[in-house]
Amino acid sequence: SLGVLVMFSLVTLWTLVLIAQGVVAPIYTLYFVVIAGLIFIRFRENIDRLLRGTERKLGERT
Repeated sequence: SLGVLVMFSLVTLWTLVLIAQGVVAPIYTLYFVVIAGLIFIRFRENIDRLLRGTERKLGERT
């Protein structure tokens, strides 16, 4: 979950740079806001566990 959040954040930042440079149409900002909301909703429990420090480590058994 942390990997998804980090990668999506990086892609979003890169897209915002491209939009600012005029390489990508500004309508994609709306797309990324919607997708960010969906990702946040999907991973909200994982985000809570990350903030509390209780998220399982990679390879850790349940």
